[in-house]
Amino acid sequence: MEPGSSSRANAPAPQTQRWSERFGIAIALATLVIPFWVISFYSTTRMAAPPPPALQLRGN
Repeated sequence: MEPGSSSRANAPAPQTQRWSERFGIAIALATLVIPFWVISFYSTTRMAAPPPPALQLRGN
């Protein structure tokens, strides 16, 4: 093992890698949160809307 190799391994990540990691985390969170938000928004608007008129079947 070379002397000083551990200090190179423990060096902080470059700025681009740090930003790409944050971007990946943001994408993962958005992938998890957005569908649930859309579903909840859709269900609340459906519940708030008046119910459709019932179909009445009349025998002639």
